[in-house]
Amino acid sequence: MLPEESQWLSTVLASVPTEDLSPVLNLGSSTGEFRTVVQPFIHENIFKPLEDRNCQVIHVDEKEAAGVDIAGDLLDDSFWEKLEGAAAGSLMCCNILEHLTDPLSLCARIESVMQSGSHLFVTVPNRFPYHKDPIDTMFRPTSEQVARLFPNCEVIQSELIEERNSWFDTLRVRPRYAALMTVRCLLPFYKFQDWLRTVSYLPSVMKPFLVSCVWMRRR
Repeated sequence: MLPEESQWLSTVLASVPTEDLSPVLNLGSSTGEFRTVVQPFIHENIFKPLEDRNCQVIHVDEKEAAGVDIAGDLLDDSFWEKLEGAAAGSLMCCNILEHLTDPLSLCARIESVMQSGSHLFVTVPNRFPYHKDPIDTMFRPTSEQVARLFPNCEVIQSELIEERNSWFDTLRVRPRYAALMTVRCLLPFYKFQDWLRTVSYLPSVMKPFLVSCVWMRRR
């Protein structure tokens, strides 16, 4: 997640009454350490304000780790039966769809556990370099394209959020990573498709990251 993206989520979440949000099902949450130490703005902007409102948050990830409340495979139908039992008032699906070969399948599962009137918050990078986690399909939709993945939801708000930083800024403050990327760009014969996805972003290296952000409600 990126800082301005987290601030957008903070703003829209603040506009929804607690009783309509809780419990929040945070899909692909990663670990508590990631949210509070690696990217502390996630906790400060999103989850601390929810905690202050006594809004229950259920963190869901495939990793069994501290800060993960429910661990399992989001592509497993039986796991979704477990999530359906959480009776979520709202769901967050942030930076997941670009890592799936079949994002439509996940979107359908999300809609299947949502109750009528429940809220859905989805973010997907629109301009961002190739990043495997464990794969990256380079799915970089507009906010309108994201909304169309959820035909049973109505859009309340959608925006293309511009971040302050670019890939150049990231490389500039992380010299080891910059060196690794430089070497990677010089080795097209090693995992050619990965190399191609990486170098295809070079024309945008100085441009700020963009994130498609959509707030929807289940019909």
